[in-house]
Order: sequence, then C-alpha cells, then structure tokens
Amino acid sequence: LLIGANDAIFDYNPNTVGENIRSIIRAAKAQNTVPLVATLLPMYGEHAVYAGNAQNISAVIRSVVAQEGVVLVIPEMLGDRRRYVR
Repeated sequence: LLIGANDAIFDYNPNTVGENIRSIIRAAKAQNTVPLVATLLPMYGEHAVYAGNAQNISAVIRSVVAQEGVVLVIPEMLGDRRRYVR
C-alpha cells in the first residue's frame, strides 16, 4: 500500500489517515493477503509545502505498521529507483 499523499496535500488528520490504513490492513489480513505498507515519498517542487504533512502521516504509518505486525516499505531506501521502473 502506498497511499496518503493526497491526504497530505488536503491536510487530513494523520491519525485519521492511519486508521484508514489500519482498516485496509485488517481487510487484507482477513482475505489471507500479506500487506506491504509504504511510508510516503518525499514531497518536492510545487508540493514541497506539504512535506511536513507527509512526514507526519509517515510517522503514523510506521506506528500502525508496528502495531499490526506487517511489513514496512520505506521507498527512499530502495536506492536508485531507475533500476525498479521500466
């Protein structure tokens, strides 16, 4: 799951976003699906003004992932993204 960027742009409460993600995680688990949940990508350029919101949502995502015992993906740690996008 890589969701929440629009929530950062529209200034949604990070805790509400976290609870929405928790619901998705639980729905996936109920279907015997292993969810991989990503923190948000950094906001650059014209969206840089929302970087703080994105960071706050990512912090909540980290907490929800830990509580739900699922895999956390941190996109910035993937390295050179050109290798993964074709």
